[in-house]
Amino acid sequence: MTAKGDSLIKIEASDLIHSDIEEIWRLMSEVNRWPEWNKSISFAQLEGVFVKGNPFKWTCGVNNRSILEDVIINKRIVWSTKSVGVKTLQRWDFKKTDESVLVSVSQSAEGWLTKIASQAVAKKLQKNQQEFLLSLKHAAEKA
Repeated sequence: MTAKGDSLIKIEASDLIHSDIEEIWRLMSEVNRWPEWNKSISFAQLEGVFVKGNPFKWTCGVNNRSILEDVIINKRIVWSTKSVGVKTLQRWDFKKTDESVLVSVSQSAEGWLTKIASQAVAKKLQKNQQEFLLSLKHAAEKA
């Protein structure tokens, strides 16, 4: 779903992943290994350990610099990203169910590029988000 107002773009997606929550968390928290299971990411490097406040760099078509804003093991990951003309905030929530894990991801974006090309930015962010979620699902269910 995409909503726009005052150049703010919001994207949301979710999926049930039939895997242990610990495996999903491992895949997400090992940032340096993202390119191994997510082919849309060509580079990822976490500076330090996977805790709030630590930065990481990653490339998904464009070079991104992100900061971990919130990390609650097996529950939530939030990071902010600055790239050319766009600032984003991405939130991942993990909820254990009887036989799977509901993974929900939401992303908001703003900046000068969202003002002049909101539809193109929204489409690109949505595509990247869906690829990331689908790649996570495949990797976790394969493990």
